[in-house]
Amino acid sequence: MKAATFTERACKRGDATDKEIVIMKPGFVKTANYKALQQRFKQVEGRGAREAGLLVVYGPYGIGKSELTNRWTVDIGGVFLRAKSTWRTKSMLAELASALGLDPRGSVHQIQSACIAHLGVHQTPIVIDEADHLFKGAGSKLTIDLMEALRDITDVTGIVCVLVGMKQLGLKVDAHGWIGSRVGGDVELKPLDIADVRSTVQAKCEVAVDDGVIEEIHRQSKGMIRGVLNAIPLIEAWAQANSLSKVEASQIANKRLVSEFKPAPLGRAGA
Repeated sequence: MKAATFTERACKRGDATDKEIVIMKPGFVKTANYKALQQRFKQVEGRGAREAGLLVVYGPYGIGKSELTNRWTVDIGGVFLRAKSTWRTKSMLAELASALGLDPRGSVHQIQSACIAHLGVHQTPIVIDEADHLFKGAGSKLTIDLMEALRDITDVTGIVCVLVGMKQLGLKVDAHGWIGSRVGGDVELKPLDIADVRSTVQAKCEVAVDDGVIEEIHRQSKGMIRGVLNAIPLIEAWAQANSLSKVEASQIANKRLVSEFKPAPLGRAGA
C-alpha cells in the first residue's frame, strides 16, 4: 500500500475518528529564556536600591514572549496584565485592582492606594505584557502619568514590576531618563536553540522523532516557538496517517514543516 503523502494526509484529520486523532501534548517547557528571566528576576528582587524595581524584558515577535511571561508569572505568584493602547492612568490601575481581586471603582488615588496596601502586604510582582503601549513618545504626558503611577507603587511597596515588549522597548525606556534610572535589570529573549527545540518536541510531540527531524524543525522555524509548535501537530498527523511510531529525517526530506506568511507580489491584486 502506498504511503500517504505529506500534503495529502497530514492535515486531513477529518478522515479519522475523534478517538484516533493524535493531539499535541499539553504542558510547558522551561527553555533557556525562562531560566534567564528567572535568574534576572531574582537579581532585581534582591536589589540594593529599592527604587530600581523595574525589569525590562524584550525580544522579537514570534518567540513566545506572552506565553512565556504569562506562565512564568503564575510560577512566581505574580499578577499578569496586558497593556492596552487605550490605557489611561485610571483604566490601568482599575485593571490592576481587578487582577488583584480588589474593587476597581473610585478615584485614581483611591484605586492606587488600595493596590499599594494590598501589594505591600502580599509582595506580588506585576508583569505587564505589550508594554510598548505605555510609551507614546518623548515628552508624552500620558507616558509620564502611567509610569509615575507604577513608580509610586514600586517605590512604596518594593515589589518588582516587569515590562515586556518588543526589541525596541529598552530604547523607549532609556529615552525617559527618570524611568531608565529605575531599571534594575533587563532580559533579551532570544530564538530557541537546538536544545530548546529538542526539549519542546520531546515534551509535546505524541510520536518519536530522530535528531534529524529536530534539526529540520529548528532550521525551518528559525528558533521561533510559534513555528516549532505549528510543526508538531503536522508531524503527528502525518505519522498517524502513515502508521509510523517514529519519524526520521529521511521521511520528511523537502517537506515544509513550518509555514511562513509571504505577501503577494505588488501588481498582482486579485490574483
